[in-house]
Amino acid sequence: MTNEKWFVLEGDEELGPLGPNGLRKWLREGRIRRDTRLRRQDQTIALRADQVQALFPRATQRVRTRPRSAELRGQPKAAATGPFRSLARRARGVFAAMASWVGVACYGLVEALRHHRHAHAIAAGASHAGRLLGVGAIALGALLAVTAALTIWWLWTARVNLPHLVSARVHFGASWAIAGWLLPPLLLWRPFEVVDEVDRLSAEAAADGDPRVQAQRALLVPWWLSTIAAGAVGVRCLLLPADDPAVGGWQVAFAVLLLPAAALTAAVVLRISRLQQRARRDHDAPIALHHGNLHPHGDDTVRRPGARVAARG
Repeated sequence: MTNEKWFVLEGDEELGPLGPNGLRKWLREGRIRRDTRLRRQDQTIALRADQVQALFPRATQRVRTRPRSAELRGQPKAAATGPFRSLARRARGVFAAMASWVGVACYGLVEALRHHRHAHAIAAGASHAGRLLGVGAIALGALLAVTAALTIWWLWTARVNLPHLVSARVHFGASWAIAGWLLPPLLLWRPFEVVDEVDRLSAEAAADGDPRVQAQRALLVPWWLSTIAAGAVGVRCLLLPADDPAVGGWQVAFAVLLLPAAALTAAVVLRISRLQQRARRDHDAPIALHHGNLHPHGDDTVRRPGARVAARG
């Protein structure tokens, strides 16, 4: 189903126009049946309602199935835990934390460059502040703790919201939104996998068959690589002796990596939050998956409706 307007034909009368949400509402009310004739505003030929993509999904089709449970052999669906929770306030908190990191990175870059210029004098015994990014390890540690708490809270909520938005088996449970950040060496990849799944299913729920709304691996991959790199370089800065001439260079690298990591984190959080809010606004009930290639694990059953796409006139 596209975002075009539709008309419902009853005899010689055309009712509408209706958007996708209006069509679904009339469908729930019983005013649209499979044999009801619909005409898209840019077409001259009317179609049966069951020919409109995503309005009447067909029976579930199995794709590379290797079911592990009775649930997978039916219609896979994660159980909802509590009510749907808005991500707006949580996203604002994470955004404020990331804005703080951008400010720290900019200030720290200036301080790190100054420190780097005087590295040899410092090694010779000159006095220096010895602060990480000009702020200090304790202050950065406090900011990191607040940021981690806000981000994990946001991600856990986004994961818990998925069953309210889409009928699909979610591979990673809500507990991984928390544990994934705490268990080495899983913290190197598991948080990315959780965010990737949340992003894909949130995009599917918001799209509801619209191919223009898709998952954004092109945003997630640089976000995660810059975050891992910034964390690794930050740890390296803490481990170096304060009088080491290389400290300045490492702090410059830390500040440079921290800028894209913070900016991309804010972008990912805002994107997923908007997708979930849009999906919740557009439909109250969870939708069925429209594409069979969304789940990265080929051993799961997914829904693939085969309704035909209405050809343009």
